[in-house]
Amino acid sequence: MDKIMGLLTICRRAGKLMLGTDLVKDALRSGSAYCALAADDLSAKTLKELKYYCARYKKPLYALGLPMDSVSVQLGKRVGALAVCDAGFGKKAAAMLEEIPVSAEAFGLS
Repeated sequence: MDKIMGLLTICRRAGKLMLGTDLVKDALRSGSAYCALAADDLSAKTLKELKYYCARYKKPLYALGLPMDSVSVQLGKRVGALAVCDAGFGKKAAAMLEEIPVSAEAFGLS
């Protein structure tokens, strides 16, 4: 997982990483997010919210494979929800991570 954290660190320095649930939802809503990432120990409620927003705005959601504490050590902020706002960084992250299935039908969206 060092590779993904290295990528996210570079992404943050480039200003293309949103940290925190509210900023991630705003990035998904505005269309600036390429994808969303969820930490392993994210609460069920917050994960459901992320799934809803990803389904609504047709963006992929990936499992980060790390707990929030590991994210905080690398990025300096304890968060469980992240959004990558660059296609290049997003594609690279997608290649390294497992996608979380998001169904629009589960939320009554079409």
